[in-house]
Amino acid sequence: MITKKDIVGAIVHEWNVAKFLAGKIPSDGFDYRPSEKQRSVIELLRYIVVMPMATLRGLLNESFSAGFRSYADHANDMTPEQFPAMADAAIAEFTAAVEAIDDEEFSTRIVALPTRQTFPLDVALMLTAVKWSASYKMQLFLYAKALGATDMGTIQAWAGMDPQPRPDAVPAA
Repeated sequence: MITKKDIVGAIVHEWNVAKFLAGKIPSDGFDYRPSEKQRSVIELLRYIVVMPMATLRGLLNESFSAGFRSYADHANDMTPEQFPAMADAAIAEFTAAVEAIDDEEFSTRIVALPTRQTFPLDVALMLTAVKWSASYKMQLFLYAKALGATDMGTIQAWAGMDPQPRPDAVPAA
């Protein structure tokens, strides 16, 4: 059984990694976009801030367009410097919204994904907001690497931290 704590914990982890990765973007890199039809770095950060809550609203209201429309302007003017604080506010809002859902409803309410497939709300959130958060975080990681953070690897992408020396490692001579 997927719990509310599982969903919130997974989303919070992805947001924290995204905040770490945003710190790896050079100050002149936020307008970067790999191609004309892809989001720029700042557009991606704005989307990361609103996507989980908009997804939850879309699932609960049975309308993804309404869920996203209600949040469309929420982060439109967000600057790179505002991203960490707006992500923290989004984390708090998402956590409160999930916690407000009755436990029974969370595991039994059937909702429709944008594909029209139906699942219990807990599973639907895992298949949407959690997976999408991980995917958009990875997109941010790849943007950072394209912008010159070529020394980043797995630990930065998945743990949101720079490598730490192992306590049992022998110092290089």
